[in-house]
Amino acid sequence: MIDVERRAYELLLASQNAMWVLDQQHSSLNPTVEDCSGHDDEPLTNIQPITRSTPDDIGDVEDPVDVALREKRVELWEKIRTRLARYCAPYESQYYKERLAIIWACVCRSIYTDPTLMLVAQNYNSATSMLADANLDLTTVEKLWIAIKELYVIELRAAIDDVLEPVRETGEYVVVLGTRVHKELSGASPPFHAWGHMTAAFPCYSCVRQVCTTVRALFRLTIINFEDPELLGR
Repeated sequence: MIDVERRAYELLLASQNAMWVLDQQHSSLNPTVEDCSGHDDEPLTNIQPITRSTPDDIGDVEDPVDVALREKRVELWEKIRTRLARYCAPYESQYYKERLAIIWACVCRSIYTDPTLMLVAQNYNSATSMLADANLDLTTVEKLWIAIKELYVIELRAAIDDVLEPVRETGEYVVVLGTRVHKELSGASPPFHAWGHMTAAFPCYSCVRQVCTTVRALFRLTIINFEDPELLGR
C-alpha cells in the first residue's frame, strides 16, 4: 500500500512538473526534540464531551475502541484549529486578511512533502475546505497535526513569500489546495510588516534569525521588538 501511495504521489508531482518536491528535506532540518515555537497545545476552548444515548439493548452498545478513536480525532482537530488561531492577527488589523492567507499557505507547505496528505488534498479546492471536513480519518488528521506543528521557519518564510509574490515570471511550483507552493523564494525584499507575520506565527527569535539573509533583514527583525504590535499586524 505504501508503494502504491508513493507511486501515486510521484505521478501527481510529475503531472505538475514538480518532481523537485521529492528532494525537499525540510523535516530533517527540524529536529523535534524541542518545540520552540512558543505555542502550547492547549485548546482555546474546552473540547465538548461526546454524548451517547442509553442503549435499548446490548446490541446498541457502541464499541469503546470506536469511541476512543473518535475522541482522539476531536482532540487533534481542536489542537490544529487552536494552533492556527494563535497565528491570527486582530480582526481590526489592516493585515488581517493577509495573515489569513499566510496561515493557509502554511497549511499547504505542511502538506506538499507528505504523500498521504498530498493525495488527500486532491479532494479539496482550498485549505479551509480540507480543515472543515470533520470526517477525515484519524490517521490523516494526526499526520496533518504533526505536519502543522513541525512546520519549520524556512517553510514559514517561504509561505509568506508565496502570499506576497504569488505569480512569478519564472520558477517552479506545485499547486496545493489551490495555492502555489514555490520551489524558491522570489528574491523580492519583504515589507517590514512581513517580519511581524513571521514572529507572530513563530516567536522563536533564534530560529527566525536563520532566514535573515542580509544585514538589513536582521536589523528589521531586531527593531521589530520595539515597535507597536498593531503596526505589525499581530
